[in-house]
Amino acid sequence: MANTFLHAQGIGIGKIACGEGSGGDRAAIFEKAEPPNCAIILPVDAVVAYHFAANFAVHAYGLDAIPTEGHDP
Repeated sequence: MANTFLHAQGIGIGKIACGEGSGGDRAAIFEKAEPPNCAIILPVDAVVAYHFAANFAVHAYGLDAIPTEGHDP
């Protein structure tokens, strides 16, 4: 679920599925959370794998440092 909100804030999340069809819903949630000072807490880092397979190498990145082009480490 965090990927959906990160994507809505313009943070690149690569090829991850993020519920792209519900942009209006995400915006409404952010708007409703603001007045009562309800924080939507999102991750500041991510674990990235370049292939979806068992025992494949993963790397941790800050959200501002995730490579835009996937490659094998």
